[in-house]
Amino acid sequence: MPQRRRIPPSLRALLVLVVVVAVVGVGLVARDWWQDRDDCGDAEGGVKRSQGECVGVTDGSARPFDTALKGIQEKIFAENRHVDSMKGVRKATIAYLAPMTVTAKDPVTTAEVRHELEGAYIAQLLLNERSSDTADVPAEPQIKILLANSGGESRQWQHTVAEIARRDNIVAVAGLGPSTEGSRAAMARLAELQIPMVGSIITATDILGADKRPLDARDGLFRIAPTNADEVDAVLKAVPPKGKPFLIQDNNRRDIYAQDLAHRFRAARIPNVQTESYITDQEGRPAGGNPFLWMRAQICGGQDTWLFFAGRGKQLQAMLEVFADNPCAGQNITIVSGDDALNIDWTNQKVKTALSQRITLRYAGLAHPQQWLKLPQFGEPFTRFRTKHEQHQFKPDDLVDGTSMMAHDAVLTAASAIRNASSNVSKEGVLGMLLQLHGRNHVQGASGRIDLDTTTGKVTNKAIPILQITPRGVRVDTVAFPTGKPT
Repeated sequence: MPQRRRIPPSLRALLVLVVVVAVVGVGLVARDWWQDRDDCGDAEGGVKRSQGECVGVTDGSARPFDTALKGIQEKIFAENRHVDSMKGVRKATIAYLAPMTVTAKDPVTTAEVRHELEGAYIAQLLLNERSSDTADVPAEPQIKILLANSGGESRQWQHTVAEIARRDNIVAVAGLGPSTEGSRAAMARLAELQIPMVGSIITATDILGADKRPLDARDGLFRIAPTNADEVDAVLKAVPPKGKPFLIQDNNRRDIYAQDLAHRFRAARIPNVQTESYITDQEGRPAGGNPFLWMRAQICGGQDTWLFFAGRGKQLQAMLEVFADNPCAGQNITIVSGDDALNIDWTNQKVKTALSQRITLRYAGLAHPQQWLKLPQFGEPFTRFRTKHEQHQFKPDDLVDGTSMMAHDAVLTAASAIRNASSNVSKEGVLGMLLQLHGRNHVQGASGRIDLDTTTGKVTNKAIPILQITPRGVRVDTVAFPTGKPT
């Protein structure tokens, strides 16, 4: 019998390693193939995995778009199932479109998206309650809400919009996300498809369609948030320039919000304004290091200064952190900005330090739970909203950024048009009724009166809370109106 050759221990170990690596490699390939193929837990097929995230449309039954959204997604699914179970009752469906798989590049946070969905859910519950306190007859049509995720930065809007268009039961789209290029492209396509839209937090004064013409009511786009033009006008009246005026602007052309905010400020023609610019990269961070360190040398000149910040709240926070470490000695600095300043984390220690060193920061907000303390005669719709919010044990702090109130009002506005339409609800009928929501037919929302211009589709004379961020939190200074007084 021939003698077997023994494999040296070192070679044996190498062979084992090769086999292990091969098995792991095959497993990783299989995993990636499976994730690209499915992994989103959607039996209806409206959600797919693409570029590492689940995007598309679901009634809430799919795997949560983000773990932080699990609770609210389950609540919306339960209400949708309740509506489905009702017999002999007319039903209508609204898609709530937003980037729900948020990345560091997005101007919104996952918490804000969760707050939006909470507001949409509260609107759904209030709308689906009985038609009166004494009747068991449900209000009709009962409202279903589908969650439509356009992906981080709304980059994957094409699939989601196509899925919305595929579903004949969707008669309106609410939400639409922030003023970004991805959101703009989605709105332009929805306009081409003639699907009515009600934006919740869009503030860019003009949203350009595929033909580079501003979208308006004729395209089916209606908006319940004040525009950047309204915000700039309100904040300039509330906090007029005092001292040396500066414009700090983001030159990133893809950020529609920042570009429009700077444009609207320049249109105000404030004399002797010194402009300082930076540009954000693809990650949403200032390119080339920290430009605010260099701007500090321009700003700290000894005399009091007034800064209009035309950029995102995340970048404004970065500037505050620079002043926390290197304050302008003996100099008062007043900073004003638009609604994206809600993204500043006032609990951040450096932010608190900066705001304790002769720096004041005010901005034009979208909504705030304390704004009606200033005008209690208009607060009843918010009280109803807040009561339902509390009943479902959502946190009071979830209301502070105002996005929950805005989402509630966007869904409420779309549903008002649905219920005012004829018994056979259609997209065309909803568009026709959205055109009627003005004057005496306005919608009274949690964030204020919603009176839609029948040409531009923009809300008119909307309440704008002027908010101040302090070391102890966010407070309401006053409530402004574009015409100077409430309608």
